[in-house]
Amino acid sequence: MNASAQDLRPLTETAESILGAGPSAEGVWDAAAWAALEESGLTTIDVPESLGGGGGTLREAAEVVRVAGARAVRVPIAEAALVGAWLLGAAGLPVPSGPLTAALDSAGLTADASGALTGTVRRVPYARIASSVVLLADGPSGPVVVVVDPSTAAVSEGTNLAGEPRDDLVLDGVSPTAAAAVEPAVAAELALRGALSRVVLAAGAGQTALDLVLRHVSEREQFGRPIAKFQAVQQLVAELAGEVASVTLSAEAALLATASGDASYAATSVAAARVVSADASTRIAAIAHQLVAGIGVTREHALHRSTTRLWAWRDEGGTEGFWADRLAARAVDPSAPPLWQQVVGI
Repeated sequence: MNASAQDLRPLTETAESILGAGPSAEGVWDAAAWAALEESGLTTIDVPESLGGGGGTLREAAEVVRVAGARAVRVPIAEAALVGAWLLGAAGLPVPSGPLTAALDSAGLTADASGALTGTVRRVPYARIASSVVLLADGPSGPVVVVVDPSTAAVSEGTNLAGEPRDDLVLDGVSPTAAAAVEPAVAAELALRGALSRVVLAAGAGQTALDLVLRHVSEREQFGRPIAKFQAVQQLVAELAGEVASVTLSAEAALLATASGDASYAATSVAAARVVSADASTRIAAIAHQLVAGIGVTREHALHRSTTRLWAWRDEGGTEGFWADRLAARAVDPSAPPLWQQVVGI
């Protein structure tokens, strides 16, 4: 888990080579990117080898997701690598082939004694395209991980602000293709994993926004010199870099805490990272568009692919307010370790 950037470099380069410079055409699905990621085993890094995964670490899976966030790739890699595949591993279920996604929140979904599912799961990323959706249902004896073929459910299509598919699944007596009971702790970690996936994605998108801004201010000239030479521009670029760094560092801290096995440490660190990420995402997008100006929102410019995703992801996996409330509750909980101890993990 303490892997350095140098240790992760081969994995980073592999993911970058697969995903290239990001999407070059409009659309909601990049079939070639998914096929390449799946063939390379990058969708199931954080799954035991005995279940068909890579037997790698959470940090390695997160690095692939960060690159995907940076490239604005149109596939559910965060849902597959950090949520769905992990849920299947926790349940001892093999990972099915084909496009895989997972719901970050499937509250209200129930499974009866025969395994049949009832409930509506809202805003499932890429549900209309996936061949398998991994969900967590309330079973007669506790939480159950289930795999659903979305073609057996009623799908109501929707999108987020970035145009990524966010579809509702109505499951009325639908039988899963696989199911297994899990410990209640898995349900608690699912919420953390969902939030963490958005922090990691934002770290990637934020870095791309910064890179695009740096290129723009170095190339754009006013009064005979690049605008990067102007003090006001330099100040804004410094603020932007600081916001991106805060997201990146909060993601690293949350990943470390989640992999530690300390549930209290993980809950506090992920909540803090989610609040930091949501707030910083707003600032990153605002500063980036201020510096790039109107061209940044056009289809021809890449900036909007990052900023619209930052806006959309900050409200997925729990809003900033939700996680701020969770963090505050932990801070005043007399049964929890002191807040500073929780934050730094000592």
